Amino acid sequence: MSVSPKTEAPSQRSSVHYYDGDDSGDLLVTVGTTEFRVHKLLLYLASEMFRSMFACKVSQDGPLDNPKPIDSVTLTDMTADEFNDLLMFVYPHTTLDISWSKVPSLLSIADKYIMSNLTECCLRFIETNFLDRTLDTLSLADRALTAFSSSTEHRKRFSILYKESSKYVLDDIRLTFTESLPADLSNQTRNKLIEARCRYLEGLGAISKISLSSLNIQQSSTAARVLKSGIIEICSFPLRPPSAVWDKLHDVFEKAHMDALQEKLNTKIESLLGPFEAAAMYDDENSYMFVEYS
Repeated sequence: MSVSPKTEAPSQRSSVHYYDGDDSGDLLVTVGTTEFRVHKLLLYLASEMFRSMFACKVSQDGPLDNPKPIDSVTLTDMTADEFNDLLMFVYPHTTLDISWSKVPSLLSIADKYIMSNLTECCLRFIETNFLDRTLDTLSLADRALTAFSSSTEHRKRFSILYKESSKYVLDDIRLTFTESLPADLSNQTRNKLIEARCRYLEGLGAISKISLSSLNIQQSSTAARVLKSGIIEICSFPLRPPSAVWDKLHDVFEKAHMDALQEKLNTKIESLLGPFEAAAMYDDENSYMFVEYS
């Protein structure tokens, strides 16, 4: 948090959070050129950082708990819109409408000002809507796990979001990981995705060279024809996403009446392409490649 004395008069008052009526606010907060008149008690209850701030000499006029008509403080680490969002969350008579465009700044505010309830609110939004923006979800979870001081429970849920969103990101074969990834994605996550994609492509090459004799299949058998046709289809352009390759290989083995080899097939696929797992957060029967935060 960054606090500084006011250097110039604000040009406008907040249209929503300027309480100067019967229940006047006891704190003037200036953010940019906007002035908010708010109630210290609500900020105190919502944020550990504000709690500490009100116990220290942060006002240009002295401690905020001095018996003065009204105290003032200037915040320089967020925009007026971001502070307005914070207040929309804090005040009981207003509602914060969370959107994908707001989540990054809200999570940063929740981390800086130690507002676990705001982190919880953002997490619920992401968990409910992450299929709409899986790459953004991965980026947000990556940032939270890398840079934020979240609680153990919240870190666990961010880790789950990281893993689950990576399944859909890796399954989007159209993404070029050297160009399409968010700029703020950590190098660790960027490298994990690139390595997983490279392993997948190399694995497809290995699948195309699978020897029928290694599977104890006669070259002239019906099973051999089914497998050859299926492998050609799997390894042809345009490339299939990992989940489709997993399903197709199992379908081919079933048509070749080799159901007994399904367990061995799972092991073989994962040895070539990487680990697969079903989606855990939704009713999705497909199996996906994934990466985990470490």
